[in-house]
Order: sequence, then structure tokens, then C-alpha cells
Amino acid sequence: MKREYFLYNFASSSVILGKFIWSLPFNRFLSCGVSGLRVTLAIMVVLFLTVITNLHNQVLGEDNRTETKKPDIQDVWMITTETASWTRATESEFGKILYWRLVRSGSRSYWERSDAAAFFVTQNPEVPVLIFSPGYTSTKSDTVEIGLKILSLFDSGKRLRMVFWQWPAEKLGCRLLPDIRSKIPVAEANGAYMSMLLKRLKPESKVSVLGFSFGTRLLGDAVEGVGDLKPSGMKINLIYGGAAADRQWLAKNNRNGNVPKIAHKILIFHNPDDFRLKFYPCLYENENNIQSLGSNGAPMKFIDPEYHKKIEMVNLAPYIGFRHRTITLISTKQFQDRINEYFFFE
Repeated sequence: MKREYFLYNFASSSVILGKFIWSLPFNRFLSCGVSGLRVTLAIMVVLFLTVITNLHNQVLGEDNRTETKKPDIQDVWMITTETASWTRATESEFGKILYWRLVRSGSRSYWERSDAAAFFVTQNPEVPVLIFSPGYTSTKSDTVEIGLKILSLFDSGKRLRMVFWQWPAEKLGCRLLPDIRSKIPVAEANGAYMSMLLKRLKPESKVSVLGFSFGTRLLGDAVEGVGDLKPSGMKINLIYGGAAADRQWLAKNNRNGNVPKIAHKILIFHNPDDFRLKFYPCLYENENNIQSLGSNGAPMKFIDPEYHKKIEMVNLAPYIGFRHRTITLISTKQFQDRINEYFFFE
């Protein structure tokens, strides 16, 4: 959020100003009287404004530049939903979400404000779409950083439209458990927003949705919301990484029970040694037998056998141990070996 970045810049500039003040000859300073004090304060204010306006600004905006070596062949967008209702997803609220496009100028890039009309009109159905949904506590800068790292894994000669889906996942409360519980309805609303986006894509589109941790809660709801309205020919792949979602949701007659039927393919990276997911049952009050999809994988015996061939599960415990980070997931050979199949539909 802008306030957080301002505080960061304020603290950084305060350190610089502190070093300057510490170096002043205080014996001369004190002998200067009131006029000397005013001059010194004026100098401090000028220095402060100079520092605060020249520090790198990580808030998404037209002046926010980022390094990227990717050619123009890859079309990168950021969709932010913080300006829409966090818990009540309606068509009118969907119209309030913001669109940003990564514009390249030489070796530098910056985010330019765009709109829904430009996003949908410029979509080429022959170019695969990858939507990345980050996990709990992710800020805009976190999402951009990880999204660009994912982008750097791809063959630069392959065309792709990548969408960073920035939902209000930032930690806002002091207490962890109440704060993360408050994100449950926010994730549900964003699953509905994502579903609305999918419905507006061109009918023959190929879309993959990658979610990590709490961000995976959006995936099933997004596809479930598309349902029978899914245009003929559209293919949707889902990639779950360290999913902080109930594993039984994918079972028949459950919350996302139609997802195995609707999705083209489903890839689930699970890890029974994941330390953070061991506390997943604490997410619910009076529920101690809830299991996470990220720890245990899909409940295959409760999914129709005809859809089993659509689902691939990869146990990452032998490769990443107890770690629960997006960067750890995308750095594994198991993830990178499947990019072409799930992101480019090859």
C-alpha cells in the first residue's frame, strides 16, 4: 500500500538525514542562535524533500520503472482489485478493478494505466494467457517481483500474455490468525472476479491460472463460476502450488467439485512436510480434521475416475523440505519441466 512505501522511504531518508546531522559541528551550531537554527532546519527540509522524491518508488504507477530483459513478444499486465468491493463481487464492482500494462522503452520498463476495453480488445486468442495469483501478505511489489521471475523462465521466443492478479492479500492486522481469516471472503470475492474475467475472454482462448498458497483459493472458484458458460473451445489449466485450500473442495458434490470436469488439466504441487500448512486446520474454528490440498494433494477416490487422467500431482517434499515460498516452488526442476505443457499447452 502507498502508506507502507512512504514509511519505507521516510525511514530511509531519516537515516541519511541522521548521518548528516550527526556530522554537524554542534558547538558552532549552538552558538549561531535562532537564525542559525532556522537556516539549519531549512537545509534539513530541503535535504529531506530531495531524498524522499528521489528514492525508488515501488508503488504501481506510470513512473514506476522496472528492469526486464524480455522482448515485446510477451504482453504483461497487472490487474488490481483493491478498488472494487473486497467481499461483494458483482458485475458493477467488477467494473471498478484497475488495469496496468507493462510498457517497454529500451532496456527499461514502466507500468502504464490502462482499462478493461484495451485489455480485452488487444487479446489475441492464439497467444496463451497465464494468470498468476499470489499468496497471503503479497504486496504489489512482491507480485511484480515474483511474476517477472516466472516470466524469466520462459523461452523468449514464445508469445505469452501474462497477468499479475493483485488481490488485497496484504497483512493489515497485528494478529496473524484473525487477519488471515479475514482474507477468506476476500479470496472468495476475487475468485468470482477472476471468473468474470475468464468469461469475457475470447471463446477459443487458452488460459492457465497459477496460484500459490492462499492465492490458490481463487482458482477453483474462478473455474467453477465459469461452469457451463465456458465458451466452446476454451481450455483452462490450473496449477496449484502449496495450496492453502481444502483438499475436499475438488471432490464430487463439493465446493469445486465440477472443476475436474471443466478444467483442461490440473497440476497440483503438494508437500506433506510444508511447515506452514501444518497449521492449516487453525484457519477454521471448531474444525480440526480439515486437510489442505497443498499438504495432501487431491482426494482422487472422491473424484470421478474419468477425470483422473486430467490431474497430475507432484510431491515436492524430497526437493524443498519444509519451505513454503513461491520462489522456492518456481526454482524447482519439477516446476520448470512442466511450463511448456501447462502454460503453453504444448
